[in-house]
Amino acid sequence: MDLRDVRDGVRATVQGSESYQVQLSWADGELVGDCSCPTGVEGAFCKHCVAVGLVLIDEAERGDSGDSDDSVDGEGAVPLSDDALRDYLESLDHGALVELLFEHAASDDTLHLKLVLRVAGDRDNPDIEMLRRQIYSSLRTRGPLSYEGGLDYADRASDILDTLEDLIEAGYAAAIVPLAQQVVDLANVAMEQAAELASEEIGLVSDQAVDLHERAGEAARSQGTEAVPQGTEDPPEGAAGPPDLRVLPSIAGA
Repeated sequence: MDLRDVRDGVRATVQGSESYQVQLSWADGELVGDCSCPTGVEGAFCKHCVAVGLVLIDEAERGDSGDSDDSVDGEGAVPLSDDALRDYLESLDHGALVELLFEHAASDDTLHLKLVLRVAGDRDNPDIEMLRRQIYSSLRTRGPLSYEGGLDYADRASDILDTLEDLIEAGYAAAIVPLAQQVVDLANVAMEQAAELASEEIGLVSDQAVDLHERAGEAARSQGTEAVPQGTEDPPEGAAGPPDLRVLPSIAGA
């Protein structure tokens, strides 16, 4: 079990039928458990939370007997506070902070997507073609999706929809209509390939994309503009794929 301390508790990766992410923390004097398994998502304190709790109890007992020096009571387990971490990041020069982001974005798909969406979804100068390619890259499926994979898919789609909604409000409704349709089409394919409960989550995102598509169309008509039809097919052979953030001036800066 991969067990690690966080600011308000512990996190662990527990291997069941799949790998599940568990967090135990204290809230108002009570132990609260969160797990990415189907039972945990419904709000129950699942068997994976119990397993992590038992490991903590075992470590506490060994610590009391002098067999371990690890802190397991949650107090002082994490040496760096949020304020201290913020102070450290603010102390870094621009280049060091950029390199830190690049390093983590290279191995963290969620962070990479968020950064690309910030670049492509700039309210003052959005890159619609970059968004189209990123949507395709993030939401196309290549086979069956596990429960956890389906939840990750829904999270990615939700981040994309947030960016599209922001651009509608910024006056780019006509350009967003085909992008919202692209999300709907890709999500509908993913629903057919995802595990049952994850398929429901993707279905909710698909419904949100349908609603966004309708609102973008209404906004475009009110602005007197018309959307240009756009498919969800694979980008043409030889065309550039999703951007490498290391060569984006708007992120890296000069």
